[in-house]
Amino acid sequence: MADNNYMTRRPIIILLTFLLFVACGTKPSIGPPAKGQPLTKEERRAIIQTARHYLDTPYRFNGIGADGFDCSGFVYSVYLEAIHLQLPRSTNELYKCTRPINLKNAKPGDLVFFAIRSGGRPDHAGVFMENFDFIHSSKSRGVIISTLDDIFYRQKLLSVRRLRSELIVGDNGR
Repeated sequence: MADNNYMTRRPIIILLTFLLFVACGTKPSIGPPAKGQPLTKEERRAIIQTARHYLDTPYRFNGIGADGFDCSGFVYSVYLEAIHLQLPRSTNELYKCTRPINLKNAKPGDLVFFAIRSGGRPDHAGVFMENFDFIHSSKSRGVIISTLDDIFYRQKLLSVRRLRSELIVGDNGR
């Protein structure tokens, strides 16, 4: 009788174990943003959680995957994975689809742009987190969290920007 009881429960135990492992391995992801609406708190939270998932991922020129990211590829991939929103792939195009905001009004998920090499043109981007922290893919260290309190980033900061709500299209036009 004990063997029959074990045989009945075994598939349930296997299924529950499988579901536990699957649930622990998933990254945050929610549906696409509502058409023309600003990002919600939940969407912003999902963006930051997804971005944090990639900490220590190496830098890779033109990279858009877990094997490596460049800065715009990181932003592109995080938004696509977290909230199913496909942004432009280049830093310059990302800059164009955003509007400037004051740093004191920045929210998690807003974007920060830097002019590292060029005089006044955006050539580096990251995702604003909170306070003065942002997460980005650095050429020398891969995906890291940095701060705008750092003199280098403060001097190179071009703009803190927010997606223009008219460009947020639910289901990404699909």
